[in-house]
Amino acid sequence: MKNKKGLIGKILLGVLALIIIIFVILGVSAYQASKVVTVVTEESAKIETSSRLLAEQRDCTQLNEIENSFKKIEKEVASACKNPVIKIAIGKIKEVPVKCETLPALKSDFDKKFSEARIYCENPNKLNESITNGSLSKEELTALAQKYGIKI
Repeated sequence: MKNKKGLIGKILLGVLALIIIIFVILGVSAYQASKVVTVVTEESAKIETSSRLLAEQRDCTQLNEIENSFKKIEKEVASACKNPVIKIAIGKIKEVPVKCETLPALKSDFDKKFSEARIYCENPNKLNESITNGSLSKEELTALAQKYGIKI
């Protein structure tokens, strides 16, 4: 009889330990997910404001603000995508516009568009040309954001 009671106790202790580990993993994942949602929401708002100033007022000082916000989003999403639980959750949460699968394409599009904008901002003649041909238009920046589900 003693042997069975000891075995049952060990099994219950093992199950309890497994449940605690699962709750810890879920807790850490939930915290990380909420942090991603918060950062993406806050930085998207900053990108929206800075993009509007860049496109409408040709305020080239906004490029650094946009790039810093994008880097924060990229860092948080890339970090969260290393967690398999979060990777699955991010794919299903509609509030997170940047998904693990779309992050490389978003980074590529972002780098391309803002390297063009930087060229225009560094050369006043190019900036005037961009105003004429509309290559720094609000519509184009908005279209890029909408492509990845970022609300502007």
